[in-house]
Amino acid sequence: MKLVFYSSNGQSAGMAYRAMLDNHESYLLIKNELYSDIMEGIVNKLYTLSDINKIKPDIVIFDDVGMAEDAIKLQKLGIKTLNTSPTIDKFAVDYELCLKIAKDLKLNVDNGEIEGIEVSVDMAFQDGNPLFPATSTLKSRHFLAGDMGLYTNCQASLTWGYNIKEPRLVQLFKKFWPLLYSIGYTGYFGIKVVIDNRGKIWFRDFNRTLDFNAIYGVLGLLDMDMADYLWNMANGRLHAIPIRLNEYSYAVNLSVYPYPCQSRLELQRTKLLPINFPEKYYADVWLLDVMRADDRIVCAGNTGHIATVTSCGKETYKLDNSVKAIVNDIDLLGKQYRNDSIYYIMSDYSKLKKRGII
Repeated sequence: MKLVFYSSNGQSAGMAYRAMLDNHESYLLIKNELYSDIMEGIVNKLYTLSDINKIKPDIVIFDDVGMAEDAIKLQKLGIKTLNTSPTIDKFAVDYELCLKIAKDLKLNVDNGEIEGIEVSVDMAFQDGNPLFPATSTLKSRHFLAGDMGLYTNCQASLTWGYNIKEPRLVQLFKKFWPLLYSIGYTGYFGIKVVIDNRGKIWFRDFNRTLDFNAIYGVLGLLDMDMADYLWNMANGRLHAIPIRLNEYSYAVNLSVYPYPCQSRLELQRTKLLPINFPEKYYADVWLLDVMRADDRIVCAGNTGHIATVTSCGKETYKLDNSVKAIVNDIDLLGKQYRNDSIYYIMSDYSKLKKRGII
C-alpha cells in the first residue's frame, strides 16, 4: 500500500516509519521547513501537493489542524484523505467556540480554574459515525520524577479501550456526535475533561487532532496492520476498531538534553548525536526527531523528543518494567525519560475507576 503522512512539524514521523517497517510504500511530507530533516534518509520524503499527486497514494493521513484546504485540493484530485476537516480547523483557532459548543450542550465547562485529574476520551469516526470501542488516555505531564518540574504536553501515558459501549465518559462524549455526523467526519476526534475532587466532570477542550501518545497506544493494541486499518477507515469499510480490550498500552517519551528547552539553537546542538538500539525493539519504538547520517540513525536536533516507547499487556507494572528495559538498552548520550510515571497514572486510574467514571 502507498501512504503519505502529511504533517505540520513531523509529529506523524513514527507512523510513517512504522508503515515502512511493515513493508508499505510510506512517504512523509512536513509542511514546516524548519522540521524538514526529520526522518531524512529513513523514510521517503515529499514536499508539495504536486509531489503527492504524482505518486497517486492510496491514502493521505493528516496529523494536525490547519491543513484542511490542502486536503480538499487532494480530494478534488480523487485522493482519499483522513483526519481533517474545515470545521475541525475552526476549533483550533477559536477556543471560545469550543467552550460555547460545550455550554450549549449543557456541560460543565472548565475555564482553566478547575483542579483535578485530566483524562481524554477518543474515538475514530467513519463518515461521521462513531467506531467502537472508545479509548481513554491518562497522562503524566511533569518533566521530572516526583511529578515535579516543567509541565509538558506529555511524558508518559496509559491508554485502554472500553469493553462496554457507553461508560460515563463516552455518554458525555456522545453529545458531540451529531456535530461530527453533520460534517461527515472521518478520522480521530476526542475531548479532554477534568474530574474534580468531588467527582464532577468538567469539559476542558477538544482533542482536535491526533493525540500522539494516545494514538501510539491505540496502534499498539491494534490486531490489524496499521496501514490496512487506516485505509479501511478512510474507505468506510470498518465496523469496529479491532483492538485488544483486555490489555493496556503504556507509552513513555524518550528525549535528549536540553529538552524541554524550546530554544532551537540549543536543540540544534544535539543534531547528529548517534542513537543505537537493538533491532528487536523496532516494533516498540516510534522514532520521531531523528534522521540518518553516515548510515546510522542520529538525532535531527529539532524538538528533542527522540521517540515514544510503548509496551502492551494486562499488568501495568510489567509494562513499566518492559519500557524501562527498552529505554535502558537505547544508547544515546543525554537521554531522558520519566521513570516513575506509572505510579502517578495508576493512582489517578484507581480514583476514576472507584468513582465509576471510567
